[in-house]
Amino acid sequence: MSIRPQLIISLSLVLAASLAAPGLAGAEEPEGLKIFKAQHCDECHTINSLGVKLSASEKKDEKDKDEKEPPDLSGAGLEHDAAWMRKYLKKSVKKEGKEHRKRFKGSKSELETITTWLETLKTKPEKSEKKGK
Repeated sequence: MSIRPQLIISLSLVLAASLAAPGLAGAEEPEGLKIFKAQHCDECHTINSLGVKLSASEKKDEKDKDEKEPPDLSGAGLEHDAAWMRKYLKKSVKKEGKEHRKRFKGSKSELETITTWLETLKTKPEKSEKKGK
């Protein structure tokens, strides 16, 4: 009879530990996110729904001040599919009359992986207020 309370306590501790430290529970960073970071996409883009902030190396040039801020990609999959994103990152299509600022420089396989992953991001981004307004 005393085994049951011990079992409940043990299971509760395991559950609490896995929720507190998801990395220890076997949750690994998605391959698409790894490529996103390796290709320095986080120098311009955030993914607030996943806690991805701008990297520390992000610096704005004087010429960049007047340009529209790159979007948060939390809802990238709400707007376009992976095939369109591949074309956009290779500067084959335009969005609102403009090409992506930088051509994707990774491999074809990495492009496939990152765009397939981006297509799964379907959290509508929160509207952010413009700085200085």
